[in-house]
Amino acid sequence: MISLTSQERKILIFLCVLLSVGLFWAHGRKAFGCNRSAVEVYADAQVPCVVDLNRATMAELVAVPGIGEKTAQEILRVRSLKGRFNSVEELKLLKGIGDKKVAGFKKYLFVR
Repeated sequence: MISLTSQERKILIFLCVLLSVGLFWAHGRKAFGCNRSAVEVYADAQVPCVVDLNRATMAELVAVPGIGEKTAQEILRVRSLKGRFNSVEELKLLKGIGDKKVAGFKKYLFVR
């Protein structure tokens, strides 16, 4: 039989426990359908088909491709000051938004 020191036994037990926990965790993810990473789940998040620019919430604006938190906050700020947007084209007045971005936004935003 192989003789191990006390420290070697502790390390061996720790590695066995770590392996067991890892196997149990991996099996649990498969058994309960949790085998997708957070990135995959986020990438598949449902984007609203079309959102009214004058009624959109922060969450709805952030869900639009090309609009991040800062841009959404700026849109909401301008909307609260101005009252409402007359067209999606008015987003060009915001810093960092040009013709190309507005063209992409038109797939997801409208003004009623």
